[in-house]
Amino acid sequence: MRIKILFLAVMFFGFGLSEISAQDGGEPASVTPRTISGGVVNGKATNLVKPAYPAAAKAVRAQGAVNVQVTIDEQGSVISATAVSGHPLLRAAAVEAARASKFSPTMLSGQLVKVTGVIVYNFVLPTETNQAKESEQLVSMGMVMFLTALKDIPGDAESDEILLDLSSELPASMKVEKAQFERLVRAKSQNEKAAITDEIIAQMRKNLTGTDAWMIDLGNQWGGAIGEAFKITDSEYRRDRQNFIKNLQGMGWLLESPPKDVSAESLKKIRAIAAYDNETDSITPEFINNFFKASLSFIDYIVTEGKKGN
Repeated sequence: MRIKILFLAVMFFGFGLSEISAQDGGEPASVTPRTISGGVVNGKATNLVKPAYPAAAKAVRAQGAVNVQVTIDEQGSVISATAVSGHPLLRAAAVEAARASKFSPTMLSGQLVKVTGVIVYNFVLPTETNQAKESEQLVSMGMVMFLTALKDIPGDAESDEILLDLSSELPASMKVEKAQFERLVRAKSQNEKAAITDEIIAQMRKNLTGTDAWMIDLGNQWGGAIGEAFKITDSEYRRDRQNFIKNLQGMGWLLESPPKDVSAESLKKIRAIAAYDNETDSITPEFINNFFKASLSFIDYIVTEGKKGN
């Protein structure tokens, strides 16, 4: 029993002496931490680098907030950065920007300290203007118009060059269409050309709705009218004009209920070109000549609008 009491006494006085000696030695009761938490640190940056918007993320329209956990050293430099939330295609760009950012040094109790915190990057896709959107749609319509017309027009070196130029303008995501354009240039017969053209247009039209689909359908009817007009002028204009008229009527039907976001200027030009009084005898050489000229003029309009949209 006595041994137990002595043991407890030693334990008691030992801890007591230890506590007293720590205080008497002049050591501070609490030491300033070397790293503190700073929460969201965007507002403390002296240079918050803006991340580039990855092309792959734009292609799939990825956007939203990305949170990057960072550690900032005593001089205000980011020494570690890890994305902890956000779209996978946006994270790498956010981390890269975070690592390059600079912050004000943080002091606590007169000492420089490291800070952990979060940088929040908000990726927002640029708003597409109506003009830019219509320009893109007009270009698609013009491409379909040209392809459809080529089904009835014998190919030559100039048309092949145009086809190759068109394929080079297609985005990288349209690999199938690029390959089809190259096949079209190598086509040995008019029938083969027509079949490949139908494949390309079907691929372009696939899954489209609204104005995008309307533009493709209009380009298809318009190109058909150009091809039929070429066949008429290439022989006798009084030959069978019913297919040409059918395409004009197809354009007219589409123009009766156009999408609301197609500009009044574009509609006015197209209606003037497609105007037809439903009288077969009105399809004269002069009518067809004017139709050709107006169609070529509209192509120039598409090119001009395309430049505005860029």
